[in-house]
Amino acid sequence: MKFGLLLLILFALLSVSQDSMLRFLGLAEHQALAALVVSALMAGALAARPIGMCVIAVILTTAASAPAEAVARMGYDRDYAIALLISILLTPYIVDIMDA
Repeated sequence: MKFGLLLLILFALLSVSQDSMLRFLGLAEHQALAALVVSALMAGALAARPIGMCVIAVILTTAASAPAEAVARMGYDRDYAIALLISILLTPYIVDIMDA
C-alpha cells in the first residue's frame, strides 16, 4: 500500500514538469519511462522507512522538479534539493552496511 502510494505520487511529480529533475540529470529523452523507473526505485527505497522520511522525500522531489526560476524565488537552488534527496535515499543503506 505504501509502495503504491509513493510510486503514484513520485511518478506524478517527476513526469509533470518539463524542466524537472530528470531533465537536469540528463534523463529527458524518454521522460515517461525514466520517471517510472526513478519513482519505482525511490518508492522501493522509501517503502520500509518511517512516514516522516517519505514526506520529506516527497517535499524534496517537489522542490527538485519545480522550474529553476520558481525554486530560486524561494531562496535556494534545486541542486541542494537533489543532493539532499539522494542522501536521504542512500544514507540508511550505508548505515546498514556499516553496522553489519
